[in-house]
Amino acid sequence: VVYGANFEGHRHLRLDRRWRGRCYLGIGREHTMSEIEYFYSTHSVFAYLGSARFMEIARAAGRKIVHRPIDLNQTVPAVGSSPFRQRSAKHRAYFFRREIDRWAEERGAPVMHGFPQYHHNDMAMCNGMIIAGVEQDVCMDQLAHAMLSAHWQDDADLADPDTLVRLAEGVDIAPEPLLNAALSEPNQVAYPGSLPR
Repeated sequence: VVYGANFEGHRHLRLDRRWRGRCYLGIGREHTMSEIEYFYSTHSVFAYLGSARFMEIARAAGRKIVHRPIDLNQTVPAVGSSPFRQRSAKHRAYFFRREIDRWAEERGAPVMHGFPQYHHNDMAMCNGMIIAGVEQDVCMDQLAHAMLSAHWQDDADLADPDTLVRLAEGVDIAPEPLLNAALSEPNQVAYPGSLPR
């Protein structure tokens, strides 16, 4: 199981049961050793910064990534951490700017200047598309990375259906079946926890 995905090299690829908001790697009890459950949000900056490297590691190890998008606004308080908007200005300036810049440089991952203007939009549709893809047995690696990249490089609105269509088509995935299922009741039952049903 992976939470977040901003790995600081291979030394973080170990079982770590402490929630750090970044990484917890292990094997889910309902999954084989060939699968990695990946819990993240499609608009998370630290998921974006670690995305390419994480997928590279998974491919090299011959592991399938099982995408489990979550609602960070519910998950973060649920694990005992302060909601993002309640954190001090000093903390936000460091964690959401200095840390972003530092890891963007380390990972060679371009990041837009400032904060995405659409960051606080409802992410149920884009996260729901990823859940739908998993249910439909479509590989979601490229689309998930495309969503993260578009949001943090190009200020893309991941709540906009036209944007999601463009991103899916850009990685040769038919968007209609995923969009049609994204906000369905079964998908939203799986969200925000995105646990197997």
